[in-house]
Amino acid sequence: MPKQAEHGGWSWQLPDEPPLPAHTRSEQPTSPPSSFRRAVIYTVAGTAIPGLGLIAGRRRIVGSVILGLFAAAVLALGIYAAFDRQGLLARAVDPTTLRQAAVALAIIAIVWVAIIIASHLSLRSRPTRRQRVAGGILVGVLSFAVAAPMAVAAHYSYVTASSVSAVFKSENETKSATRPTLEATQTTPGIPKPQDPWAGKPRLNVLLLGGDAGRGRVGTRTDTVILASIDTKTGDTALFSLPRNAARMPFPSRSPLKKHYPYGFTNGNPNDAEYFLNAMYRNVPRSVPKDVLGPTDNLGADVLKIEPPSGDPIRHAPPALPHGESALFQFLNTSKRSLMLDLANDAGRAALGKLLDKADVVLFEEPASIANLARTSRATPIEIAAFPVEMDAKARPVSDFTIQALGGLLHMVGEPERKPLKLGGHQACYAAGLTAFTGLATALAARDAGRKAPAVRVSLAEVMQWVNWKAASGADASGISPGREGKQSEFQIVRCRDGHVAVVYTATQWPAMRNLIGDPRLDDAKFANRASRRRSVAELYEIIAPWFASKTRREIQTLAQAKGVPFGPIFSPAELIETEQYVARGFLAEVAHPRLGTLRLPQLPVQWNGRSFAPKPAPELPT
Repeated sequence: MPKQAEHGGWSWQLPDEPPLPAHTRSEQPTSPPSSFRRAVIYTVAGTAIPGLGLIAGRRRIVGSVILGLFAAAVLALGIYAAFDRQGLLARAVDPTTLRQAAVALAIIAIVWVAIIIASHLSLRSRPTRRQRVAGGILVGVLSFAVAAPMAVAAHYSYVTASSVSAVFKSENETKSATRPTLEATQTTPGIPKPQDPWAGKPRLNVLLLGGDAGRGRVGTRTDTVILASIDTKTGDTALFSLPRNAARMPFPSRSPLKKHYPYGFTNGNPNDAEYFLNAMYRNVPRSVPKDVLGPTDNLGADVLKIEPPSGDPIRHAPPALPHGESALFQFLNTSKRSLMLDLANDAGRAALGKLLDKADVVLFEEPASIANLARTSRATPIEIAAFPVEMDAKARPVSDFTIQALGGLLHMVGEPERKPLKLGGHQACYAAGLTAFTGLATALAARDAGRKAPAVRVSLAEVMQWVNWKAASGADASGISPGREGKQSEFQIVRCRDGHVAVVYTATQWPAMRNLIGDPRLDDAKFANRASRRRSVAELYEIIAPWFASKTRREIQTLAQAKGVPFGPIFSPAELIETEQYVARGFLAEVAHPRLGTLRLPQLPVQWNGRSFAPKPAPELPT
């Protein structure tokens, strides 16, 4: 009986060629050239038609199954393409299908390579050493010929899926009123049928815009403007090229923009380039309400970043992305445009002055060589300085670290017997930025209400005092300056099985915490109120520490939340990417960068009607 049938398992030994005793193997003849040529021919054929090589190598059942699956897949794809070409094309640009295709292609490549190897091993019979080497090279070349295109196709499928998702968002991910929607119609009970998007529309008009950018230009400006008019029945397309310097472009009477530009896009001067056709895309949104055409995803301001000729130094600040780009720069400058100006000379300052005459707001920090120009321009000044205006900030250079020290925050962080610790990141600057944002919103609200927008100034020192308000207020009221308490602190960091947890609770949450820990020693009168718990804090943590030590952070968080106790597991930055509070609403947005690929960056921690800004990539260095 053949070995394969006898043992019910797989064997590379052919059924009619049982293994020989060891003492006779050396006496067997080697494979003749004709046999090796047959193995080569069928290995190549089995690569082109999976399963054929296995059948020729007498693995008929396995080979027939593989060949049948291959033929069925090709036939199904052909039928699908013949009878539902539009459906096939639609799936070819569907992000979910593309991602699934990327995974499927990788799996198919692995299986296909395994079939090539199995086919060759089944076909060869007692090869010589030279034939083994030649066969191995052949299998390697054929495997590469199959796997390489599959890998490239899988990569392109995944990249295309990311690009399509970023550019063409689904109806559930966008509120743009100018995006067409496809509502389902109920033609058969229980089976919704997509509505024909072109029903009743003989032609579909698509506006194609080309981009133009260069040194000395503000961002990217519209260049080529082409209208593609498509016959929705035949697909025949007529192209109309519109002159980019066309003036007085009209708006349809039914357009909300007609009210803002009743005589077309013009200021009365037909030679003003800021009112040519190629300026509409940039200038019209600046002069009308953001939602004039309905809900929009782009509620953000048009922010122009002025950089020195060498570029913003933050472009090289750590941490670095895999390509060497600064992650900090990408985070701080999403959705901005950039322009290089040398503000040390008259030409640079003159160019800035012209920009300020058209801007709503100018944000700058003190000291700055253009401070007086910014304060006296048409734009509302938003100024960030180290100290209040009554102090000479220009003569007092500081850093984020300095401000944390001067603001008393460092006095609060660390162990009492050791030196104070700096908070990670740029906490003073971030808090000042959000404060400036509050002042900016208030100034623009005053302007929109018909009043003069007030100038805004933010002091870093005052921001730090405000962030740490309880410390100074407590010291003023009690005469005792709160500081680093270490092991005497009411709230501490304790070790658990896979890290650390912040132990925090209010006075009203003490009964819930006591029940959560479940140690009868916590019923002692010495822990009955907050004052006595503070006096016995060392004993308290000696009792509760073992409860934490035996559990993971996730277990502790789940148990504590069920009891209403706000214990906080300490996550690393890498773990934050997958934690519930950020995944729940997609707080880390995927940004499709033209050169760096897909980046995941935090959005603003505020929502308007349930939505936040849709961030765009930070600007490239102007050239």
